[in-house]
Amino acid sequence: MIIRQFNTELGLYSFTEKGVQTALHAHPALELMVARQGRFSLRFSDAQLNDLRLAVVGPNVAHAVEASQCTMDIILVEPGHLTFAQIQQTLGKNTDLGLVSALNEYFPSELNAGMIPNWLDSFAREQHYDQRIEKCMILLQESLEVNQAHFSLKDLSRQVHLSEGRLSHLFKAEIGLSIQKYIIWVRLRNAVKYLIQQESNLNEAALMAGFYDLAHFSRNFKAMMGLKPSQVYNNSRIVQY
Repeated sequence: MIIRQFNTELGLYSFTEKGVQTALHAHPALELMVARQGRFSLRFSDAQLNDLRLAVVGPNVAHAVEASQCTMDIILVEPGHLTFAQIQQTLGKNTDLGLVSALNEYFPSELNAGMIPNWLDSFAREQHYDQRIEKCMILLQESLEVNQAHFSLKDLSRQVHLSEGRLSHLFKAEIGLSIQKYIIWVRLRNAVKYLIQQESNLNEAALMAGFYDLAHFSRNFKAMMGLKPSQVYNNSRIVQY
């Protein structure tokens, strides 16, 4: 895997991979997949899309990727930075399978996959969520950045002026997953950042990100990314721009 961009401030992550095959998984980021060579398939719990060149999968949609004969760009966009609605509006396409769209015919031949990250980056960052949830995400990210493994929902709710129950309900409604699962996502993201920026090994990165041990990290990584972290770590090189 080639890591082309890993920007936690923009919530934008770009990779190029050959022969991707994942288990069924789901994560809170919107995912854009573009075939550089070949075609790929997407499998869902009750459906499958085949012979794809370009597809968008919305946040928290469980899917598996089959691209054994394909080289593809994979771009992840975190909640609060660039929403599926913006991409949908720009593409001018209807979606099926919930927040999934096969977009094979959208891009003209002269627009190649390598241009997609810049296209995404051109969107202005806007607020799309309740301001209290925006603040909650920022507080969580700042706390987890310094590996504060123990902080209470009570303290978080007090800072955004909501009851614990109301905060939990509103967060799930706005982001599509619980606060606890969002925390896992941020920890996973931080672990990968430590691997890239500090050249840590998997165990060191997992512990620095707040996981109990490597096994805890690996289970959550596979659940959200569909791959074992060792599969990515052992076969990656960084080409950030």
